[in-house]
Formats: sequence, C-alpha cells, structure tokens
Amino acid sequence: MSVTFKTPQDVDGWLLEQLQFCQEHALDAVLQVANDYELVILGQERLYARRDSSLPASVRKILPAGYRHKTMGDNPELRRWVLDCGRPLEELVWNCAYGMAVDGLLPGCRRDDVVQLRQWPNLTRLNAGKQGVRLAALLSSRPTSLVLASRILDMEEREVFRFYSACKYAGMIHTVNRAEAPVVAHRREHKNITLIRRLFSHLSQMAHA
Repeated sequence: MSVTFKTPQDVDGWLLEQLQFCQEHALDAVLQVANDYELVILGQERLYARRDSSLPASVRKILPAGYRHKTMGDNPELRRWVLDCGRPLEELVWNCAYGMAVDGLLPGCRRDDVVQLRQWPNLTRLNAGKQGVRLAALLSSRPTSLVLASRILDMEEREVFRFYSACKYAGMIHTVNRAEAPVVAHRREHKNITLIRRLFSHLSQMAHA
C-alpha cells in the first residue's frame, strides 16, 4: 500500500513516523520514498542505507511518486549490506525533523527550554541552515536558553527553534531545565501504518506462543 502527500513537510512527517516506529519495535523495513530509490532501515541497529528502487525502470516512469513501508523479511544479504555501509539513523531523523520544523518548534520542544548539545552534529551531512555551525558551537559550550541563543547570535528565534527541534528528535541534545521525555512525531492513522501494527502484533503473539 502507498500514501500520497501534498507538501515536503508531509513527506518528512510520514518518513519520521516510519523511522520512529522501526526504532520503537526494533523492526527492519524497506521504505520507498520516491520512484527511483528506497531506504533500507535496521531498527535495532539504528542504521539506514539508500539503494536504487526495486521497481522496474519502465514502471518508475509511469507511476506517480509513492510512499510505501515494506517489511524486509528474512534477507541476511540485505542486512549485511546495511551493516557494512549504512549510516546512523539519527542523521535521517534529523533531516526529517529539520524539514518539519520550518515554521517552528515540533511537539515535545518548548520555547523556554534551556539546552546543551550532547554531541556535535555532522553538519557536512545534515540540513542545518547557514547558521548551523554557530548554533552548534554555542549550544555545545554551555547550557543556553533558546531565546538567549537567538539574541547572542542575532538570529530569528524560528531558526534556533528549527535547529533545536532537529537536535531533540535526533537525540543529540540535553534539556537542562526539565525532565527528558521521548519525542514522537504526530502520527496520522492511515491504512499503511495500521496494517504494519497489526502484522507486528501478530508476529509478537506467534513468538511468545
């Protein structure tokens, strides 16, 4: 099954939903996010790799862009390939969250948060805007409020909020002024994800029978 979206933010939201679902349940999956390529996800190892679409070239040209979640099944060769050449899943999560946060903070992030980076993001591979290096340098040096960071760096708050949201969802930042809590993208209940949940529940029951 596939789903269709109207905006880049919708696509990022769908992809982030699938990634969080795979992480939460340690699932392996193949996500088709365009007609010409797929993302192979290892949920437990938190790795991903991009490969050419499995759709025939003739089909890619005539089908509209579709977004599909397929379980990997028993495929040791594909798993081994991802283990050998995969990238950290947090990078993909970051880019999805950054794309979704174009208008401000994502759920689980607050304007009054005081934060400090746990690790320096790989800004050569991540979407972080022109001020990403300056923000990373400031937020890694000391705990800083988001509003104060925007004033120190003379940046719009929205830019700081977007960077923080990506950090938060990728697990790269510590919120100093309140207890940490898992952040989850807003999940739309469409047929695709419902079927996946039912399948996972069925497999879990079989494993414990």
